[in-house]
Amino acid sequence: MDNEEVIEPQDEDGEGDIEGDNEEEIEIVADSVENSEDESDNNNLVPNGYHDDEVASSDDETDDEDVPLQPRILLAGLGAVIGHNQRVDDSSSGDEEDNNIVEDDVEREKFDRELPGRHTYLGEGKEVAGRIILDDDLVQSLPLLSQPGLVLIPGQLLPLHLFHPSVISMMKKVIDTTKTFGVVNLRADTSSWRGVVGTTAEIFEYRDAGDPEDREVGLKIKARGRQRFKLMSTRRQLDGNLVGEVKMLVDKEMDEPLDIVRIKSLDRFMELAVNCYSPKYRPNFNSCVLSPLPPWVWDMYSPISLVAKVKQELSKLSSLSLQLPSLPAGPSELSWWVAANLPINDKLRAQLLAINSPVQRLRVELSFLSQCRVLVCRRCSKQLGDQQNIFSMSKEGPQGAFVNPGGHVHETLTLYKAKNLRLVGQPSTEYSWFPGYAWTITECLGCWNHIGWKFTAFNPNLRPEKFYGFSRRSIEAKVEVPDQPDSEDAEEGGTSHIVM
Repeated sequence: MDNEEVIEPQDEDGEGDIEGDNEEEIEIVADSVENSEDESDNNNLVPNGYHDDEVASSDDETDDEDVPLQPRILLAGLGAVIGHNQRVDDSSSGDEEDNNIVEDDVEREKFDRELPGRHTYLGEGKEVAGRIILDDDLVQSLPLLSQPGLVLIPGQLLPLHLFHPSVISMMKKVIDTTKTFGVVNLRADTSSWRGVVGTTAEIFEYRDAGDPEDREVGLKIKARGRQRFKLMSTRRQLDGNLVGEVKMLVDKEMDEPLDIVRIKSLDRFMELAVNCYSPKYRPNFNSCVLSPLPPWVWDMYSPISLVAKVKQELSKLSSLSLQLPSLPAGPSELSWWVAANLPINDKLRAQLLAINSPVQRLRVELSFLSQCRVLVCRRCSKQLGDQQNIFSMSKEGPQGAFVNPGGHVHETLTLYKAKNLRLVGQPSTEYSWFPGYAWTITECLGCWNHIGWKFTAFNPNLRPEKFYGFSRRSIEAKVEVPDQPDSEDAEEGGTSHIVM
């Protein structure tokens, strides 16, 4: 599901019909989805399971089952890139059906939100038992896996499809020993990687394509982010793998301000829950009233107050408001959930990962939530979606990491509605990240940059009937749509200021 070729429009009006018989020649300009000029790989034309239904239904002598999956996807993706079946997506314009989706779900089949987190498209794997927790402030050697454009968050699920023999060999050793490796986002143009903060990933399931009859290649892994670490030094082994000396980081949990001087005899008047961060717990007349600081200053550093404010901002997302009771209650867990499930850019994500205080992370995320109103194309700033249309198609949250057949990891944000998109190719269910849904590649209608995918249910009784998945690195959250994205002044003025 990865279309990384961009077709530049011939005129300023890119919304015309592209399927006409009198098409002019179109120049194909290679560019990555991540808009990074220094990043190139062999998977630029490999969409996630792209397959042309017309080719599949033809009576050619060669059957699709006789062709391996990845070459078949690559050939079909080439047909999509050169202009096959490109059309403007207008299914969300004036559509009121999604607004009434809660009422419709009473009589229709609901999608099982457990399925996306299982990553069944990777096949059935072998479970890895056990759990290893590294000591705080421990310095040790750790095998590293650099994933450009991916900042792994503690608690986030990470699927991988590896092909390089040396990397596969390293991962097999990890599976047999500690089951833990480090994930870092290293830039090739950086003189020193010392001080870079990464996250340990613990493997809990893997699938080795050792049987030639399965027509599979590589090693498929499911891992979950666990602990943060700081990179002290790195060395390159003879096989090309990277090993780093890392120091484990620990969160500095903070109690309520002036909690040490609170009047404990008044605790009996409070509604204490098992979890002290329950909404029932309110410091109405305890240490808060003893503070010489005004209430607004207290609220800036009170973990309970910050948790309540973050959940209040999340409740503005209409589809997420129903899931607020299932959100993490503690400040540390909630801060990581927000960091993993919102379209935060890589720079801010790296800053959040380096912060050792849950209170400070929540303050940064609260500032981001207050400024996240519209979603625009990262390249041309054309509006693609609204904040209130974000919803959770997976139990993990509205944004999750998925891997395509070429091994490229996409963090995908799901929305009910989207606009200013065009569709490329025919819907396909092959290698679908959401079982029961067929996907179609989507591009920005303004600059033809790859945005993500449109998912449509092939079962008419399944709800939702359709939704959109945006690749996080192709979009950007803004307070409002910039008026003049091409001018430097407008770009500086449109940049949101995040309070640290």
